[in-house]
Amino acid sequence: MHRFLRRSWVQVVVGAMMLMAVVVASGRPTVFTDTDDYYAQGRGAARALKPIVSQILHIPRDLDEEDADLQAEADEDHTSMAARSPYYGILLYSAFEIGTLWLLAALQSLVAAWTVHTLIRGVMPQMRPRVYLSVMGGLSLLSTLPFFAGFGMPDVFAPLGALATAALTISWPRY
Repeated sequence: MHRFLRRSWVQVVVGAMMLMAVVVASGRPTVFTDTDDYYAQGRGAARALKPIVSQILHIPRDLDEEDADLQAEADEDHTSMAARSPYYGILLYSAFEIGTLWLLAALQSLVAAWTVHTLIRGVMPQMRPRVYLSVMGGLSLLSTLPFFAGFGMPDVFAPLGALATAALTISWPRY
């Protein structure tokens, strides 16, 4: 069983690398005007969570320059903030602060590759690795999936949600 799981994860990582190869070939992850709204939303959430995390971890909290910057950011006018997902904002902000937009694109590519793997595994329980890798190669070269995985936007998650629903629907009767 462990060998099966290890082999599956290797396939998913290779699939994600195929998607990322297209992002690399295009030059960089893509941002839109909405991306900064998501970033501000995530930064605001981080500001709200900072005192809670500091209290849980018993870290003394001083008002510093970062807090002043966060307050200035919160004061900026982001008129469409109510239409933005704070959950995606936290993911975007965290990925950008930990690494770069490349980290966000890699995470989104990994989720996409795992979702496709799960769907194919649901349809073909005895799937050979070459089937999955062929599908990922085709998706990487012939679809917009790698571009959506490389967007600094949550747009990739709607079709992935539909694929996850299909995978659950197909696999559910077996379990």
